[in-house]
Amino acid sequence: MAQKKNKGVVETKCGQALNLLAPQAASITLEDIAHGLANTCRFGRMADPYYSVAQHSILVSRWAEEENCSLEIIQAALLHDAHEPFLGDIATPLKRSFRSWRKLAEQLDKAIGKSLAVDHTLFETPVVKEFDYLALSVEAYQLMPVQISAWDGDLIPREEIPAGKKITRPLPPAAAKKAFLARARQLNLR
Repeated sequence: MAQKKNKGVVETKCGQALNLLAPQAASITLEDIAHGLANTCRFGRMADPYYSVAQHSILVSRWAEEENCSLEIIQAALLHDAHEPFLGDIATPLKRSFRSWRKLAEQLDKAIGKSLAVDHTLFETPVVKEFDYLALSVEAYQLMPVQISAWDGDLIPREEIPAGKKITRPLPPAAAKKAFLARARQLNLR
């Protein structure tokens, strides 16, 4: 029996047929994003204890809110990794090398933005990237052994991290999903 090719289509948790090569907003739901982010472990699945990309995204959005950023920036901070449930959380050093991955992520970001009525171009703004980088550093110091040579300058030095910046208690996937959806509702995302 010959195998059929699905041409880049995956089925989501909510039963949507999402074409990863040509994503459409109608195929993307907040529920699918929350489910996927909550079930994606940080640091290439190496974080110990388990810490999800959903919790990372909540943290980035909270720090943006603490700095009195606009609602649009806070929403973008929550959604800056929303493509990862569909493409995977690729380790930062590899991500920089994969142009085709970046192009797919940009296409998904555009569809996600349209689906949730958020300006997807804000996902990559300097302020969102700044909080993302700060979260990367804080999370690495709290969840990983941080062998400095392995990180090769990718982290903010410990002494330069603002006082009080810490991760929240790691949650299991179901609780992280619930927390992400609650945060999304706080930010008027549906």
